[in-house]
Formats: sequence, structure tokens, C-alpha cells
Amino acid sequence: MAWGSYKKTISTVISTVNEEYPPAMIQRVASESAVVVFSISSCCMCHAIKKLFCGMVVPVVFIGGKLVGSMDRVMASHINGTLVPLLKEAGALWL
Repeated sequence: MAWGSYKKTISTVISTVNEEYPPAMIQRVASESAVVVFSISSCCMCHAIKKLFCGMVVPVVFIGGKLVGSMDRVMASHINGTLVPLLKEAGALWL
């Protein structure tokens, strides 16, 4: 699922939650989408499932206007040595 459609789904759920009986809203949203994940932010398994299905989870990091990705991509960039040059190029580091 692309990030834009993910945000659209979230907006749809939020805007309809006050207008619909929650079980009916859940059934409607689930039947309208190929994949729907209802989760809570403090659940590590929910985070893992969202990562598996959605690819992009927060935090989503941009450096110099370019999408780097989520935490795992930032950490991988740090480990492989490409993060510091990105930060320098963006003017975030001057050392």
C-alpha cells in the first residue's frame, strides 16, 4: 500500500468514527480495502505487522528533502556509512 493511500485510509477512518457505530465502521473499512490494520501504538506486534504490510511506518525520515525511510533504513545508513554524508550534504552537519 502506498503512503498516500495509507494516509487516505487513516483519514477516512478518523472522519467516519464519530458518524458510525464502531463495529459497522470496522466491517465497512475492512471490506473496502485489500489490507486494513487496526492497532495501538504501544503494541510491538502491531508495529511489526504494520511494517510487514505497509512498509513505511513512523517515524519516516527525510534528509535534505529526500526520503531516507523509516528507522531501520536510517540505522542501516548509519552502519554502512552513508548517513553522515547525507547529513553533511543537507547542511545538517558541518563537522
